[in-house]
Amino acid sequence: MNISLIATLAAVAYILLTIGAQMLRSRKRSWVMAVIRISITVFCALISIPVTRLVAKKLSSLGLELLAPTFGEGLQDYISRVPVGAEGVRALVSILVSPILYLLIFLVLRFILTFAAWIVGLCVPALRERTHREISLPVAAANGLLFALITLVPLCGYLTLCSHLLDATVEAGVIRSPMMQDVLSDDMTEDDVLALADELGGHPVVAVVHGTVGRPIFSAVTTTKLDPETTHGKTVKINLERELSGFVVTMARVMEAADTFGKEDYTLEDKQKLLDAADSLFTSEWISIMASDTVVAMADSWLNNQSFLGMERPEVDANLNPTVNKFLEVLRSENAETLPDDIHLILSVVGDLKVYGLLDNKADYETLAQRMGQGGLLTRVLDELRASERLSVIADELEALSIRLVSSMLGVDKLKDGEYAETMDKIASKLTDSLELDEAERDAMVVDAIQTNLKAVGYDVPEDVALKLANQAMNEMGEDGEITADELTDYLVNHAGDAFEIVGDVEDLLP
Repeated sequence: MNISLIATLAAVAYILLTIGAQMLRSRKRSWVMAVIRISITVFCALISIPVTRLVAKKLSSLGLELLAPTFGEGLQDYISRVPVGAEGVRALVSILVSPILYLLIFLVLRFILTFAAWIVGLCVPALRERTHREISLPVAAANGLLFALITLVPLCGYLTLCSHLLDATVEAGVIRSPMMQDVLSDDMTEDDVLALADELGGHPVVAVVHGTVGRPIFSAVTTTKLDPETTHGKTVKINLERELSGFVVTMARVMEAADTFGKEDYTLEDKQKLLDAADSLFTSEWISIMASDTVVAMADSWLNNQSFLGMERPEVDANLNPTVNKFLEVLRSENAETLPDDIHLILSVVGDLKVYGLLDNKADYETLAQRMGQGGLLTRVLDELRASERLSVIADELEALSIRLVSSMLGVDKLKDGEYAETMDKIASKLTDSLELDEAERDAMVVDAIQTNLKAVGYDVPEDVALKLANQAMNEMGEDGEITADELTDYLVNHAGDAFEIVGDVEDLLP
């Protein structure tokens, strides 16, 4: 005899015994008392919902307050800067235990009111008259059935929740993730998990209970509102099933994306995992607000060269530091409304930079410059960023980065010492000649001038980077109709290393 059959028989026996006990007791009562008792059951079932919410909130708040001193310094700092995180955890704990709390409150209230009705029955002889059994018996049977169903609500609700969580993890591909493979046994497949989910959620007793009184009661006690002070004044509801499903999927995807981000041979498939992790952050309003507040706090910490939850600011080549700063400054200005679109585009750009090896702080400048122009990367990324009003400032910074890489590749000391004087003179002359040409002819001339002359001194500059360098230089120095070798040399020197910064603070540039 399997466990499922035993559970079914036990539940059916419990329901039948409860109905039988109520019918036996009704033989000693009037039909009025039978109606009163079923009314008490209905009333207690309804009133226990708001009482449960109130008690659960008080208990979870007290528990969080008692546990707060035991949190580490990093977690305490996080809670103070991202209060919606702590509030969400508090709310999740409260609604996680609410079904059990609901059952206890229902039983206590029902006992108190039933005892009070019994006292009233003793004081009013008419209520003890055994009349109209054709009414009292079916009413008592209904009362017994209702009582049995209500007391089974928490168990059936939790089993249904587990079933849905298992379905969600399979659908999102979480079972295939390295994290879950370490937890599950070697012979357990996705089909096994789905079969278990069907067995839990599709059990006859679970289906009957949850399909009648269970779903509305379980949903009501496992849904709550967050404190508006932590959600920037917004009314935010969280639901146990939705939040747990979203949290499980999000954490699995974030951990997978973080694991692959450390790979040296980063691929476009790995980049997609990064984007999937970002998208999963916004499956619920609470997670969306928490994500935006966390991103803001992280960016602020890293801009001040402080660690955030034990994570240090990423170490990159000095030429990339201004670019990283611009990314962080934009992130510091995010909110729950702007973050979904911005973070997807930002991570798409970061993924591209990672795929093409631009985040490798061990590569030489010529290699970095080559990678930036590889496959039209620079042009494609700039076009994507300039399509967003908020992120166009990052496009300006990436364009500046391409020039910094060329400057650093040539070497500031060599530029200052005049080692490239002849090369700079040839390039400056071509740039001057191209000022009067139309765009197509000009672009072809300046790209050829830069690539040919720099290759003559041993450096290979990709077309995209050469074009950005030429256009920036002509915009800076071409107003008087002439570009000299000294001007071009000074321009490159001033744009090397950490020296170059976009004029004005990024906060002033954001819309």
